[in-house]
Amino acid sequence: MIIETVFSTINEMGTPNFAPMGIEWNGDVVFVRPFRDTQTCRNLYTGGYGVASFSDNVLAYVQCCLYGEVLEHFPASSIPGVVMKEACTWLELAVTSQGGDDRRAEFQCRVLYKGRHREFLGFCRASNSVIEAAIMATRLDFLDPKKVVEHLNHYMKIVDKTGDEKDKQAIHLVREYIRKREAL
Repeated sequence: MIIETVFSTINEMGTPNFAPMGIEWNGDVVFVRPFRDTQTCRNLYTGGYGVASFSDNVLAYVQCCLYGEVLEHFPASSIPGVVMKEACTWLELAVTSQGGDDRRAEFQCRVLYKGRHREFLGFCRASNSVIEAAIMATRLDFLDPKKVVEHLNHYMKIVDKTGDEKDKQAIHLVREYIRKREAL
């Protein structure tokens, strides 16, 4: 099972990078599979550490996923890295092996520390729709534009019906991102 997180790494200069990342977590082992051309992948190769933050703030997912924002953060406890400030819980990870294919790297990581601020209650339908819309927006280069519009309209209806203000702000940012990309 893949669990969505906000994954943070730092580069050699100590600059943090945040990216949504699905991970596979089983006990003290986590698999991370970033695309090879991403900053997350480069930072894991050069630094060997990352933090998987579990957050109920979908706006943060969209901000780092589509707009490259550096989220508010604090230093990790056991590794050179940072934790997303709004994380409910997080895992501090050390890379133990590397592999993958031409398109994606695969990093097997060991959990060195588990942090907790508060309970993660999960996502409502609107939040799930925002996450799916944001993932879709990262794949515009190989999706049918008509299907993108169809799916986005569906996600927006769910957010309008069941979402809070953060969900609505987040889906608006996704819509604007898609509009700008489609105009290129």
